[in-house]
Amino acid sequence: MVVPLSATHVIAQCNYEDLPIVAAIAKDNITGLQFHPERSGPEGLQILKTFVSG
Repeated sequence: MVVPLSATHVIAQCNYEDLPIVAAIAKDNITGLQFHPERSGPEGLQILKTFVSG
């Protein structure tokens, strides 16, 4: 899992077995996502569509 240098870069996270997992980071014009769209259903597909068209 990614551990950003600054918590200000975290834009999304979730808890997995009481462990905070960073799901998205952003700094300047760079954004990184960590998730499995094939397991996220319609929500994951919408994230990808928004990300690509953005």
